[in-house]
Formats: sequence, structure tokens, C-alpha cells
Amino acid sequence: MCLEIRALQPPRQPTVHEPHHWMLIDDVLVSFTIPGSVTDELWDAYIAEILARRPRYCLALCLGAVQIDGAQRRRSTHALVRTRATVVVLTDNRTTRGLAMAVAWFGAKLDAFSWRDLEHALARLEVAEATHERLRREALAFYATLRHIDDPPYPLPSRAGADRP
Repeated sequence: MCLEIRALQPPRQPTVHEPHHWMLIDDVLVSFTIPGSVTDELWDAYIAEILARRPRYCLALCLGAVQIDGAQRRRSTHALVRTRATVVVLTDNRTTRGLAMAVAWFGAKLDAFSWRDLEHALARLEVAEATHERLRREALAFYATLRHIDDPPYPLPSRAGADRP
């Protein structure tokens, strides 16, 4: 399978009509996903970004059930295996966790964590302290804004490094 790599676009901003967006923070491609149908066009742009940038890590922040189809899952698995990116998924949804584990089963380096294990999940990313703190802030802001999607919401630490070993 060969994907066309298009010119890189600026990070997508979340909209009501696009339940998936992403941004690059240093060498970490951070994605934000909520329930809703992810179009092939949007998913392929995300995959193209992975293939073009070849990030060391992908941090997938998910709330609710991620709605990607089998073909989209195959394309993402192929891209992650090809780039050898380490993936950390944060989700409390069983369906999303199952999708993540299926991707891992096909050879991607992937670990899935509950949102209450945010600090442990971020510790899997061997990044500079400043990058770690920025990732933590982005994750907490996403969770704080949309945590109502997953029930029940967990109180997450609000102080930087409060739960870090």
C-alpha cells in the first residue's frame, strides 16, 4: 500500500465537523479525537503528516469512542509500523482501547492508558522537561474541556509534576 504524501498543512483546529485534529510539539505528534465520523480526507492528511514528519512519538488523546473504519485503521497501522513511532494512547473508552490494542497487535509500538494514568503515560515519552510540561498542559486542557464525553470524569492533577516520580 502506498500513500501519497502531500505538502504539509498547518495544524488543524478542532471544529464541530472534524472530530480529529493534531499538532506537532517538538518530536511528538499529538492528536485529539472525540466521537464523530472521521472522513477519509482528514484521516489521510493525518497519516500523510505521520509519514512526512516521521515523529519519534505519537500521543493520541481520545475522549469517547473513536470512529474510524477498518481501512483507516489499516492505513494508520501501516504508517506507524513504517515510521517506527512509539504511540501512547490516553482513553477511558473500551471501544477505543480495543482499536488501539488491535493496532499494537499488528506490530505498532503502542501502549494504551486510562486518563487517570496521565503522568505514567507521559513518562513513556522520553522528551525534554519543557516538552513534557507542554504535552501535559495540552492533555489537561483537552480533558478539562471535553471530559463530559467519557463518564465518569476523573479528577486529574492540576499542579505540574505533582504525581511524577
